[in-house]
Amino acid sequence: MAKQKPGRGKQRSKEQQAARREARQAERQRLAEQKAERERARRRRRVLVQVGTAVGILVLVGGLVAFFTLRESSSDITAEGPPGTDDEGAIVTGSDDAPVEVEVISDFGCPACANFESATAQALSTYVEQDQVRLRYRLVSAIDRTSPNEFSRRSIAASGCVLEQEDPQVWNDFKASVYAGQPPEGEDGLSDTQLIGLATAAGADEADVTECIDEGRWLDWADAVDDQAAGDYSATPTIFVDGERVPDASPAAATAAIDAALAQG
Repeated sequence: MAKQKPGRGKQRSKEQQAARREARQAERQRLAEQKAERERARRRRRVLVQVGTAVGILVLVGGLVAFFTLRESSSDITAEGPPGTDDEGAIVTGSDDAPVEVEVISDFGCPACANFESATAQALSTYVEQDQVRLRYRLVSAIDRTSPNEFSRRSIAASGCVLEQEDPQVWNDFKASVYAGQPPEGEDGLSDTQLIGLATAAGADEADVTECIDEGRWLDWADAVDDQAAGDYSATPTIFVDGERVPDASPAAATAAIDAALAQG
């Protein structure tokens, strides 16, 4: 057996470390470019809306043309969602015949959302299991404006990979673990590798979610849900019970509103 030359192992280790650093830098650059492009697209849409409004004031016909043109462009990010989602990309659990519909607009990077999730997850699951509530989650990524690595967007996409397992409990467990692992605002969130670990720990097939997350299968869906929900909330979490916004998005107010809706039949 040939003897390894002194220092060759150390040299190889340094080369591997350098390669990993370069890979991490390339990934950060890719995510930064994607984030910048999304922001540019949003700014373009805002400019188009402002122009359309001005034209509408000056010329009625021109305003109508601009309105319909802009309405089409405002929903230009569309994508088919994973199993368990509806036409708006919301994640739906519960019977379609449930007497009360609850909608939660939430962000994986939002501390208030994590608190709401921790306090209400069991109660909401009980309503759903008892066929009292049809529950819709619309996941947005507003916090990514201050996230260095698009934690919310990537977590939404990863949750789509978990939804492919078609097991609501696996998705609920994954959702809870992502909220529990959210970073302080402005700091790097969980890596894709860590998200794969959480999904596997929740009961998802490791090979399936690894392939899905690595290829970014549900990133377009994450963008579409975020885009479509933009006009429906000003803060997260936002809660609707039978279409009526709950002014105080606290756990107590949400469950009180649900109970009141159930009492009304």
